Amino acid sequence: MKPDKSQKSRLIATQFIFVILGCTIWILNVSAKSTLPQKADIAKIYNIEKAKNKNVDVRYFRKGVCTEKDWCSITGPGQHLKAKDYLKTGEVSRVDLALMYNETKFQEVLFWQQEGSRSRFDPKQNACFFEVETGGFLYAHPHQSSDPGCNKIVSKNAIIFPVGTVLFIYGLEKETTVGILSNPSNQLIKVQNSISNKSVSLKAGQYAKSQDDGKITHGNFNLEEFYKKNERLTLGLGTEIKDNNYVARQEAGIQLILKKLRVETIKAIVDQDIKIVGPSNVIDPPVPLGSPGVTGTTVRLLSQP
Repeated sequence: MKPDKSQKSRLIATQFIFVILGCTIWILNVSAKSTLPQKADIAKIYNIEKAKNKNVDVRYFRKGVCTEKDWCSITGPGQHLKAKDYLKTGEVSRVDLALMYNETKFQEVLFWQQEGSRSRFDPKQNACFFEVETGGFLYAHPHQSSDPGCNKIVSKNAIIFPVGTVLFIYGLEKETTVGILSNPSNQLIKVQNSISNKSVSLKAGQYAKSQDDGKITHGNFNLEEFYKKNERLTLGLGTEIKDNNYVARQEAGIQLILKKLRVETIKAIVDQDIKIVGPSNVIDPPVPLGSPGVTGTTVRLLSQP
């Protein structure tokens, strides 16, 4: 039995609707893919902190480009790290990095490297990746950011899975200490020992120590006291005038990120129950980072790349 004209019309209309729906879904998929985060393939050096009357000693490793056995000196902000660049800092120098998409847009991920420290920047597709060797570091990614953070940070004996958090890392040859300064979503931050694969999950005001023998331990620390005793590491995130001044000195895009971060770090300080943690329970950094204007001590570097 052949379909009449009305049936043919309904069939054509139905087919047309399916074609329109198919095209719409295809357009939405293409649009969604186009809005996915690009690869943040550059770490912009937006700020360098140093002690008074001291020269900055910051260098990056780029084989075949730099002098002094492939180490290039960084003279000031505005220079960039590219994929697989190593970065090392000398005495009393802190370098502040911001991840960027093709030098045009900030990813809202900051990475601060302290004096006497060394790391490698190794971005991955739609994520970022840092290797920390020796020294002190601070990683910051606002929870309220629409950009993805780093999927992984690694040291010799620890793997960190940061999600919308501010955390610090102290790396030594046989031990890595990780402490959480904020986790506003209450999503715990996983730290895993890379030798034994044992792991712990942390919230703001908690730390983990991951060791070469496969052990991983954790505990609590006093956030407010930590900021007081680690001024160089935390400059820009606390409640003091010097933190306000640091933020005010940065360009507009960095200021926006810092303001988001400070809402979260200050809230973590206020919310911490000191009765449980103890008023003086502070992590003593294994790396002597010092305070602004005070000379620090250079940490021995691991083998050259």
